[in-house]
Amino acid sequence: KVKNVDYEKVGTKVKSGSKTFFDTIGDIIMFFFKIIGKFIGILLILIGASTLIGLFVGFFTVGILDFVNVPGIDFYEMINNTGAPVWLVSLLVFFVVGIPFFFLLYLGLKILVNNLKSIGNIAKFSLLGLWLLSIGGLFAMGVRQAAEFANVGSVNIKESIIPENSSDTLVVKMRDSELLYDWGEMSFGGMTLGVNENDDRVLVSDDVYFRIRQADDDVIKMNIRKDAHGSSTSEARERAKNIEYSYALDSTQIVLDDHLTTGVSYKAREQRVFTTIYVPTGQVLKLDRSTSGHIGRGIANDRDLYRSSMVGHTWMMGEDGELKCLDCPALDEMDADEAEGGKIIINEDGVDIDIQDNDEGFQMKIDEDGVKIQAGNKNDN
Repeated sequence: KVKNVDYEKVGTKVKSGSKTFFDTIGDIIMFFFKIIGKFIGILLILIGASTLIGLFVGFFTVGILDFVNVPGIDFYEMINNTGAPVWLVSLLVFFVVGIPFFFLLYLGLKILVNNLKSIGNIAKFSLLGLWLLSIGGLFAMGVRQAAEFANVGSVNIKESIIPENSSDTLVVKMRDSELLYDWGEMSFGGMTLGVNENDDRVLVSDDVYFRIRQADDDVIKMNIRKDAHGSSTSEARERAKNIEYSYALDSTQIVLDDHLTTGVSYKAREQRVFTTIYVPTGQVLKLDRSTSGHIGRGIANDRDLYRSSMVGHTWMMGEDGELKCLDCPALDEMDADEAEGGKIIINEDGVDIDIQDNDEGFQMKIDEDGVKIQAGNKNDN
């Protein structure tokens, strides 16, 4: 005999048990979400607070406490041409970077503290306006700074000398700087700060190069071009005129400085010196090892040597304007050596690949003159 069952009561109990179970699961999930939320809040507070403290300390040490010898201040003066003092730039950077991290800190506090009072709309919009003004100020300074590199100005110095004996070897050398400087310090556009013999601060650069061309007569000539940037061509030319560069020229040797200097007041504006040496046909010359790293591009020679690879060899200017190597291995010897396995050279001068395999070969050369690729049967060359 089956007893009467209160199905409605049993259903209520089942529903109540299921609700209690899922509520417990939901509470556990919410608990973990709260833990994760608190962790994120703590992380936001740490990031925001540490950034604000770092900016605050940096602002006062760099922008306010001028007596603190902070590395980089001289670097700022070397490139700055906006007229803005370092403390003003530091203040604008403080606002641009600091205000977003302040709100990051505030968001972290809101996550951790449920009843945290709002800072108010007036404060929020005031900080937003200050942030936008700071961005605008830095942008205006950046535009003015960029304008200093808009134009290039050049000045040229020409020298010439008649060689006493065309058979004498003309030696090209570079003279090392005796200035006190350290290329490991901060630099801008290849420039760094140095001290001259009068203990005056000067800007020093090793952006000095030379190239060799054929003269149209029997006179050794030299054209020294000084380049600089400025907001206008006249200003750039004036800056170029104030580049100090020494050299010496006689019938047997040319000695060029391996550096240039200029006054700190002229700022770092990509100053450079490029010297073109014109030698007569038949003139023998040699590039001293001190010239390595300062040889310009595009010097035509019969061995296809590139820039620093020409150092140490003796050359003669040919009638076709191409330098002929007088002490290089014979071409057939070089071809025989290269034919054994070819060569792969990749350096600052470019890419030179020559691979030979039986009767087939592949050559590729990439330099400032462009890209040259040749492939196929060697008998077809």
